[in-house]
Amino acid sequence: MNFFLKKNTPQLGKKVIFSLPCSNEYQKIENLQVIGSPNKIIEEKIWGNQIVVFYSNRPNCPLGIKFKGILKPIFKKISKTFLLSDYQGKKLTPINNRFINGDNPEIKKIARQLIKGEKRLSEIIKKMYFFTLDYLDYGHPIDGLYPFDQALRQRRTDCGGFATFLGSLIQALGIPTRLVVGFLVKKNIFTRLLSFGQISLGFNHLIIHAWLEVKLPNVEWFPLDPAIEWRRLKDQSKRQGGFGSVPADRLVFSFGCDLTIKFNNKRINFEIIQKPICL
Repeated sequence: MNFFLKKNTPQLGKKVIFSLPCSNEYQKIENLQVIGSPNKIIEEKIWGNQIVVFYSNRPNCPLGIKFKGILKPIFKKISKTFLLSDYQGKKLTPINNRFINGDNPEIKKIARQLIKGEKRLSEIIKKMYFFTLDYLDYGHPIDGLYPFDQALRQRRTDCGGFATFLGSLIQALGIPTRLVVGFLVKKNIFTRLLSFGQISLGFNHLIIHAWLEVKLPNVEWFPLDPAIEWRRLKDQSKRQGGFGSVPADRLVFSFGCDLTIKFNNKRINFEIIQKPICL
């Protein structure tokens, strides 16, 4: 599929930030072009996200990125030999922040009650995953990111809240997780025709989405998409994906949440890096 994702510049003096999609196990990115100048590419340090900052020197000038994205399906299983104790002694430390926080006392209590002495990692992750499907309802989607405590208390949240809540439960047991941030490609005749031609897909052909990954003891990332599975089970969606599976229908733009970049000797904080951001 060819993509041309763009945004017109705001008033003079403002800056526009885009995340640059990279090749990974979800996708292969080819012929990436940054459209618009002047600009500067910065690397976010924790997860290695690539970010381009555009300087606005002319109003209503199109800025953006062009690339070819080859999307890949993922189907994984957790080895039945993996145990929770396999994380001990390894440098696999969860990153807690204001969105995913396994140190929260309420989250820790729920996690301990769920595992009830279970040692097999595959069963532990399943317990956390299916508890999340039972505990939460999908609703009130936002452009930003719901923190785990919003999902914990209100119990109605969007895909990001499903992921931050589940991530917090898993990290309460000392298991590292990370958020995967990007877009679902809309499924209709128009996008199917465009995907085989020379015409590029834009933001209007994409739907914001986020899901979770768990780092296994062998340092492989295992995907979990509880919001998609919840909606499918409730007959609200026909999209596939869920426990260990992600179909070739999404475009990854960044990893992690509660991110910081340093630009012109200033620190800029982001909930997530997904849609273009004006500063």
